[in-house]
Parts: sequence; C-alpha cells; structure tokens
Amino acid sequence: MSNKGEKALPLTTREMNLLLALIHSPRRGANKIFDKKDNCFTNKSLREKEQLIGKSRSSLQRLFQKLESEGLTRTVINVQNEEVLMLKPSFQCFSGSKYETNFKNAMFHLGSHNNACE
Repeated sequence: MSNKGEKALPLTTREMNLLLALIHSPRRGANKIFDKKDNCFTNKSLREKEQLIGKSRSSLQRLFQKLESEGLTRTVINVQNEEVLMLKPSFQCFSGSKYETNFKNAMFHLGSHNNACE
C-alpha cells in the first residue's frame, strides 16, 4: 500500500538500474557514456551504447524515451558548442559543491553552458 502523500518514482527499478549502469560505466575517454562533470550523456548512438554497456538497444531506447517524457532530460549546448542530452540535475547530480549544482541547474533550464555563465 502506498501513502497518498507519497510521490511515486518516475522510473521503475529496472529502468533506474539501467540508468545507473550508464552513469557509472567505467568507460573513459572516447568510450565514455556519461560525463558526471556536466551531468550529460556523450553523443553516442544507441548502437554504440549497446555495445559499450552490453544492454539491448530497445531497452536503452525505451529508457531514453521515458526520461524525455518525464522531463528528466533535455538537449543542451555544452561548452564545446555541441548538442548533448543532459540529465536533470535535481534528479541525479554528481557535484559536491552547491555552486556547481546551481550552475548545472541553470544550464539545464537555460539550455546552454554560455547562457548559464551569463
């Protein structure tokens, strides 16, 4: 039984585990899937992510569709002027300082690194 005042999580346990597998992937450099400094996914295709993480492309596609439908991701312009998919910082943020968290929130809501700097 759930309490009426209790908010349901937007992702199922299986979806959350897949998301965490992407975020905490030990890949580095060119094989990196998620950049914790920017809270953004790298520009890899679903096929590349499938090969790097070992999960099916359809499950990855469903996860990204669900994240988008729940408003947990947004396409932003990073510091290199590339469009990347950013995970909402208030949902999952990896910085230690309050300043970095505030900056990531501004970047997510304003849609670009440059706008957040201003």
